[in-house]
Formats: sequence, C-alpha cells, structure tokens
Amino acid sequence: MKKTKCIEVKFENVSNMIDELRGVSGLYIFHTLKHVWYVGKAIDLQNRFATAYLKKGGTPAHINDGLKERINAGCAMNVIFLPMSVELIEQKEVEVIGRASPTFNDLHNPRGKVNAIQVLIGNIVNKSNKVWSYDEMIIHLWWYYNGQISSNKIEKALTSKWRESYCSRNGKKRILKPKKMF
Repeated sequence: MKKTKCIEVKFENVSNMIDELRGVSGLYIFHTLKHVWYVGKAIDLQNRFATAYLKKGGTPAHINDGLKERINAGCAMNVIFLPMSVELIEQKEVEVIGRASPTFNDLHNPRGKVNAIQVLIGNIVNKSNKVWSYDEMIIHLWWYYNGQISSNKIEKALTSKWRESYCSRNGKKRILKPKKMF
C-alpha cells in the first residue's frame, strides 16, 4: 500500500481490510454524512484498530468513550484513513481537529476550548495579513464552522485572556492585526 493513499471504508468493513494498514502511520477519522465524530492518530493503524476499535471493550487508552458508545450501539459510521509520516501526524491532527471540530475530541477542539479558537483566529489573521474587526472575525468563524460554534463562544475567545503570540489585539478598538503589522 502506498503511504499517501487515502482510504475510506464503512466501519463494519474495517476488519476486512485492516491488515493492509499494518505498520502504516497516520490519522483516522470517524464520520457520518456531514459530521465528524472523532479524529485519532496512530503510529500503526492496524494495531490501533485491532487493539481498540475492533476488539470488544477496547483498550481504554486507545478508545474514546463517546465513540465507543456509538460503535457498541451499531451506529453507521465511515472511517477515513490518512496515511502519513510519523513526523507530520501531530501537526495534521491539530489542523483537522481545528477545522472539523469533531464531537468527541477534547484537545485542540474549538467546541470545548476557547484557546483552540484563539489559535485559529491568530492563524487566520496572520495568514491574511490584514486587519480584522472582532465582528468580521465572529461572522467569518461562524460560517467557517457552519454554525457549530456559537458567535457567543467566538466573542468569548476574542475577549478572554490572550497570548500575544497568536496575533496583535486591541480590545478597546476591537481589532486584530497580524504579528507583522506591529
């Protein structure tokens, strides 16, 4: 199997093809139509699924409780396997969680972490290299997340304690500037 080929399969069919992923590192994404439930990472995708998701009960360190409940209930889900080098896994996991806002991920997830929204805001402002008003950013992120993250939560992220490393912020004028525009 090539390490760059993305595979999507129904969860109930994973056991039929999992041997192809022996020794392959990468991300796995559990989803249903238009909804991402969980994003995980593994040094060996075959081992992760054999010891956690395909094994009755699973290994507690390797399985998410919310996802386990969906699996045990027999909910129809698909899994996407994104093979990649071990060096890229952590960075890509953060990017995918930040964009998809999966229901069952805690770390790096803007659904549950104000800091995750702040990191994303900083990235957007710095990449755009333009000044943003708080209102523009709230609207932009609300659309970016398809309304899954409330405008109140985005406002809270903008007005909460802020690390200057994200981007420059002026709370009185309610504007954000890229780090380069100091």
